[in-house]
Amino acid sequence: MFNSNELTGGIPTQIGDLTQLTKIRLSRNALKGEIPPEIGNLVQLKTLDLSYDQLVGSIPSEIGNLVRLKILNLSVNKLDAIPSEMGKLSQLEQLYLSSNWWISGTIPTHLCALLGLKGLFLDDISFTGTIPSEIGDLVQLETLHMSLIYDLTGTLPSEIGNLIYLKELLIESNDQLSGMIPSEIGHLVQLQTLHLYKNDLNGTIPTEIGNLTKLQELHLYTNQLTGSIPKEVGNLGKLRELFLYSNQLTGTIPTEVGSLVAIGKLDLSSNELYGTIPSHIGKLIQLQDLHLHRNEFTGEIPSEIGLLIDLKKLHFYSNQLTGIIPTNIGGLMDVKELKLNSNNLTETIPTEIGDLINLRKIDFSSNNLTGIIPTEVGNLPRLIIIHLNSNKLNGTLSSEIGDLGALENLSLHSNQLTGMIPSQIENLVHLENLWLYGNKLSGSIPFSFCERNPGIYQVDCEDVICHCCKEPECTQYTSPSISSFPSTMPSPIPSISPSMIPSVLLTSQYPTSPSLSVAPSSSLVPTREPCSKVPEDGCAICGDGKCVQNYNSIFKGFSCGNLELYALNGALQVVGDCAYFQSLEELALVCGCA
Repeated sequence: MFNSNELTGGIPTQIGDLTQLTKIRLSRNALKGEIPPEIGNLVQLKTLDLSYDQLVGSIPSEIGNLVRLKILNLSVNKLDAIPSEMGKLSQLEQLYLSSNWWISGTIPTHLCALLGLKGLFLDDISFTGTIPSEIGDLVQLETLHMSLIYDLTGTLPSEIGNLIYLKELLIESNDQLSGMIPSEIGHLVQLQTLHLYKNDLNGTIPTEIGNLTKLQELHLYTNQLTGSIPKEVGNLGKLRELFLYSNQLTGTIPTEVGSLVAIGKLDLSSNELYGTIPSHIGKLIQLQDLHLHRNEFTGEIPSEIGLLIDLKKLHFYSNQLTGIIPTNIGGLMDVKELKLNSNNLTETIPTEIGDLINLRKIDFSSNNLTGIIPTEVGNLPRLIIIHLNSNKLNGTLSSEIGDLGALENLSLHSNQLTGMIPSQIENLVHLENLWLYGNKLSGSIPFSFCERNPGIYQVDCEDVICHCCKEPECTQYTSPSISSFPSTMPSPIPSISPSMIPSVLLTSQYPTSPSLSVAPSSSLVPTREPCSKVPEDGCAICGDGKCVQNYNSIFKGFSCGNLELYALNGALQVVGDCAYFQSLEELALVCGCA
């Protein structure tokens, strides 16, 4: 056995002389070349594992001589053909051929003659055509994987219902596989894992799914399934994961879902479900992830949600929920993500939110919440995202906001907040995005904060002093690097003449400029008086005298009119009537915008 030994080269033909071998394991090496036909001499072989190598060519037909073989693993190579003689391996129990992309054609039916097979792995192969109905002949199968076969077409054959010993069925991510889930799926009473996600399946979820009482994972997401969630799903008492998201399911959540007492992850999002969120969801006390977002649920958030003490993710956003955020949400001590945005929730944010010490992300945006932002939010040291924008929150922004040392995104825009921006905001050393506009806040954002935290900062510029902020339609300026400039610059570029610079700018308080190059144009000369304050960084000045300060979109298609502008090595370069000044000396001499 020479697994994972970094062996290189080819498999020697002399391997055929080792006729008494019962096991060969050469996986996870760097073996190249073809599998030698002499491998067929090893008639005592029971295990052959050549997976995770770089083998090429056809699987030799002589492999059919290995009549005692029980395990054959050739996965993750570059093999390109499966010989019909493989159908002679009557004692084969496990066949792994996954991730041999060069194998093409239809799924060979001679594989369905291996009646002793218990495991068949055909993922990530370039098969075309349909799943053969003969798959139903493999009645001893316990595991069947047929995923990531992008040209697989047709439907799931009803004969799949013959595989009554099947425990794991993974036919996923075959985006041309269509049709209905056959009702015969209900015959697979030993099934523990059923993954049929990311196909193009349609029709309803068969009620026979309720027969699969040993099922632990049911993943049917990202298909075109319609109709309601069958109440028979409540029979699946051992179910740990139910993923039905991104379909076209309608109707209400059946009350029988409350019987899934073992479930840890429930995702019904991105469907067309409606009605209220049932109170019996509070019985699912082992839930860790609950995703009901992007549906049409109405009514209030049930207070029983507070019973889900193991919950880590609660996503109810983009529904039509009304009423208050229940105070007993403070009992979700392990919750990390709490997203209730884009509903019609009213009244205040409960102070109990401060008890959720493991919270990382909170999003209550786009509701009708009122009142103040509770100071208890400052008790959440692990928070990285706070989105409370687009509500009717009032009051001041408390100094406790500075206690959120891990915060990266703070969005409070479009509320009715007043007062000064607390100086403690400078403590948010990891902040990348700050949205405060659309309020009545005043004060300033410290310049040191801007220097330390490059990101996007949006405030009301008339009320808040901020060297790195912009109105909502703009973004924070990032000083361009030399590598940011286009590889080709406009040429030729004439030199600037003193007569082109307004005399009002040529004063002794400004240092001497380095050499500038500019396209001659009378429209380049600004017509307005300079402001008293010289900008700290970057300025673009145009023929109409307007100066656009701290603007990084120069490298994202920004122009004055239809004119482009560039700067390189501290020298002015222009196209047409628009100029960009990069260095501080140039700014002082030529650009006087505030």
